[in-house]
Amino acid sequence: MYVCESTSKEKFLQLSYRDLRQRTGIQISNWSKWFNGTMSPTLDTLRRIANDLDMPLLELIEVFEERRSRTIQRSKEIESA
Repeated sequence: MYVCESTSKEKFLQLSYRDLRQRTGIQISNWSKWFNGTMSPTLDTLRRIANDLDMPLLELIEVFEERRSRTIQRSKEIESA
């Protein structure tokens, strides 16, 4: 099992890919694809992540989508600069 520390919404938004990998065991490349919008995790994967991060599933989905939106927006800003 990985780190058992509870994760808040704010903390999730600030965790690096490396931190997320450490806490969940999920590869950095998957996190990158999910946050860039090129792939989506399955519901089973989201349940596992919520368990690993000690977060309610619905809260994880909400903050996950917020982080994905921020990442995609940043990519668009970089492309248009």
